[in-house]
Amino acid sequence: MSFKVQVGPAQIAIHQGLTVLVTDPDGQVTWPSERGLYFRDTRVISAWAIYANGELWDLLNGGAVGYNVARIFQTNRAFVSEDGPIAARTLGLVIGRHIDGGVHEDIEITNNSQNPVRFNLEIAMRADFADIFEVKSNQIVRRGRITTSWSDRRQVMRITYRNKDFCREVIVRPGEGDGEPTVNANGRLSFDIALKAGQAWHRCLIYDLVDGEKRIRAPRQCAQFSETLDRAVKMDKWQRTVLKIETSNEEFYRCYNQGVQDMAALRLPLESTDHMVFVPAAGLPWFVALFGRDTLITCLQTLLFGPELARSALERYQSFTKLAEGYARQVADQVRAAGLRAECDPADATLGARIRRARDRRIPYIAVIGDRETASVPDAGGRAALRLRDGRLNGSSPAKLDSGQAFKVFAGAAVGRLQKAMTLFKAGTNASGLVPQPRISLPRRVAFVIILVAALGASVLFIVHGYQPPTVPSIPAPR
Repeated sequence: MSFKVQVGPAQIAIHQGLTVLVTDPDGQVTWPSERGLYFRDTRVISAWAIYANGELWDLLNGGAVGYNVARIFQTNRAFVSEDGPIAARTLGLVIGRHIDGGVHEDIEITNNSQNPVRFNLEIAMRADFADIFEVKSNQIVRRGRITTSWSDRRQVMRITYRNKDFCREVIVRPGEGDGEPTVNANGRLSFDIALKAGQAWHRCLIYDLVDGEKRIRAPRQCAQFSETLDRAVKMDKWQRTVLKIETSNEEFYRCYNQGVQDMAALRLPLESTDHMVFVPAAGLPWFVALFGRDTLITCLQTLLFGPELARSALERYQSFTKLAEGYARQVADQVRAAGLRAECDPADATLGARIRRARDRRIPYIAVIGDRETASVPDAGGRAALRLRDGRLNGSSPAKLDSGQAFKVFAGAAVGRLQKAMTLFKAGTNASGLVPQPRISLPRRVAFVIILVAALGASVLFIVHGYQPPTVPSIPAPR
């Protein structure tokens, strides 16, 4: 039996926590595609490209050298500068990236020729702030507003997305390095580079990520110093505490150690009641989140490494369940206070099973209370994602609930259903749906009565005479 090996697309993927960067092998992010910089549930960078006097670079080699570190080596194509033509493979470009909350990017260019060169380096980027699953389904819906601002004095570019009270932002800051200050022109960050023979030029780009009022800062150190970061030290400590296996089988030894490294990279930091816990993420980049049954099964399967992941997952679910259930009961009390029937379905099954259970009971409205809704409890009135019985969501964002609004929403639906029922009742047998139908003609009614009387008469004859089994002829005995 043959086994088909599925090879994924050529790309570079690095991540840390809730930040994931997926690029082409040359470090660029082409658009349209599924690649980009993802933060939480949003793609914050949808296109990224680097040019030398308007020309792209040619890839030499590159890849991820760690779960959160990548290095790409490129060389220039032939182009013309103001000092004359520059031959291909004259310049060397090294792009180094590493993630620790935000993204730190190192750009290094070396003049490998014997002549001085002068050219313009440009970096173009675009942000669409698309929902991660809209990107996956290739059905991106434009919502809200995106604005871009640049400060020459502070050397900071801000790309901000706002949709009502939802806010995401990318803050790009050219860090320490060589050359003149950065210029923002034609939607690109521009660097004027002049290099002598054998000289190198270096500049950092810092990508800070903003979620509402919380700013996730990128590391200020360059990629070559990423191993000395606090998070890297903590991960190395965790790898030293897990179970060790010594075996003469080199393949098994390498496989096990690779599994330990992968599990360490997929640890997702989440805030618990009073401290930070780590739970396993499901995959990159679409499932960097806390998944119910999948997370618990993964923790069970990785108990060989140690009990930390399982303990953290149980602690996180316990705190989440208590908060969500308490808030759900508050919403149910609000609805009951408005004079409507409401009940809270406890978490004794999966969310899909509970929704199906409510639809089987023909409950017209289902309010789903989860992590995001529970986190918005301090807001006026709270929030809940409202689902109709036919499965449609009431709007693209959670709806605010208070007593007055709950009464209008639920009571309005109830009155509409009552009016429909009264219309059917008044129309009587002439109603098929809500559309009146013409009366049945007299010959058809007479024919229907004759058929009905004949059927009743036959039934009475069968009952009076009883059931007579059919006569089965006997089979003659063989001679």
